[in-house]
Formats: sequence, C-alpha cells, structure tokens
Amino acid sequence: MPVKRLGQTKLAEWTINEFGRIKGWRIVDDTKYAKIVFGPGGAFEHLPSTEEYVSWLNKEASVKVEIDAIRKKFPPRMSREQRDDYDKQTKEFSRQQRECYQKQSEIRDKLFLEAEARSKTAIVPLRSQEGSRGYCLCKGAVYRFDRPDYSEEEMTLQVMELEDSERRRFERLRHQFSVARQEETMVKRERVSEEVRIAVWRRDEGKCAQCGNREKLEYDHIVPVSKGGSNTVRNIELLCETCNRKKGGAL
Repeated sequence: MPVKRLGQTKLAEWTINEFGRIKGWRIVDDTKYAKIVFGPGGAFEHLPSTEEYVSWLNKEASVKVEIDAIRKKFPPRMSREQRDDYDKQTKEFSRQQRECYQKQSEIRDKLFLEAEARSKTAIVPLRSQEGSRGYCLCKGAVYRFDRPDYSEEEMTLQVMELEDSERRRFERLRHQFSVARQEETMVKRERVSEEVRIAVWRRDEGKCAQCGNREKLEYDHIVPVSKGGSNTVRNIELLCETCNRKKGGAL
C-alpha cells in the first residue's frame, strides 16, 4: 500500500542548547524507527517553518557573523584585559543571540501545540528531509507515504482507506473464528441418547415439568452443556416451548 502506519507516538522534549528546546513526537511502537524525531525544528522530520521563524533564524545568522568578526580580532588565548574587552564588544550581540534562541524556542512550542491539537481530528503533514517519502501525524500515530507530494486531502483519504481495510480484516477474522468456535461447540455437544429421552419422558409423564402443558415439548438441560451440564436423566427435563424460552440460559 502507498501508506503505512509506523507506530503510535510519544510526546517528548529535547534540549538543543542552553537557550532552546524542542518539543516533538517519538515513535514508540516500531523499533526500526524508534530514533526518528518528529517535531518543529526536529532532527529528522518536522513541521514546516513559518516566516517569523525564518526571520529569527536569519537574524541569528547575522549576529553570529558579527560575533565571529570580533573574535577574529583577538588571539585564541586572551589575557584578562583582552577577555574583558572582547566581552564588552560582544555583549550586545550575545544578548541578541540569546533573544533569537528564545524566540525560536517559543515559535517551535507554538507550532508543536497547534499541530498536536489539529492531529486529534485532522491530518498534520510533516516535512521530511528524506525527499522520496511523505509523513503525517494523525490521531496519535505517524504515517509514512510512498511519495512526498500528496496533498492533505490525498493523505486523509489514504489513511481512511488503511483504517477501513483494517476494520474489514478484523471483521472477517472475527467472523471466521466465531464460526469456527460455533462448529467446535456443535461437534463437542453430543446428542441426547434415545434411552435417556425415554426415561425423561416417563419420569415427567409426557408433560412440561413447570406448567404441565403437553404441547410443543422440548428436552432441556437443567445445567446447560456450555456450563458443564451432562446428557444424563438427572440433568434433563421436559419443558414446553414457552417455559424453555423464558428460562433461556439461566440456571
């Protein structure tokens, strides 16, 4: 099939540095994919970035260029005076860098919470660095597709088809084994012998043991065979159809 359920997901959080964290989903049911992380900014598969997130990434990159340019002015091993001068020149840029990390972390958290809420009722596509496959999150599970270019509607339809095929498969299996159990019960249940029937008829004088009716009589097990009852004279009585239906399977 073009779609496969990789497994249920477990909510998780990872620290990427002293300023930023990643919330995401880790697949827990399939050991082959247990290390794949899904989440905004995640290491492997993640949610599409927003313009705001990209702008903070660009700002972080420009700040890093400024810090690197200042660092080149100083030797690898700096004296205390040089270290103080370096810290003074990079203080503002370091503050801006921390702000970039914080904003990126906030946006990732927001993306994650929005995706987590949507995934309970709808498909959430996951962007993949693996160009030949597509992924999505839906109802607590991650699905993998044979192509990365399916639309949300096409992903939804394929997930529905997969769920429907599984439902029909389990219904078929349920029916198959239900019939097998019925056939097994029928084989195990022995027919009441003619000698026992004659003995019960004579003992109950050819009438219902409960109401005395002589019409539509049936041989009934006092303790049902399904509950361990036997085909003996002591465990069988004559009942009319009405009394037998009222009794049902009760003892």
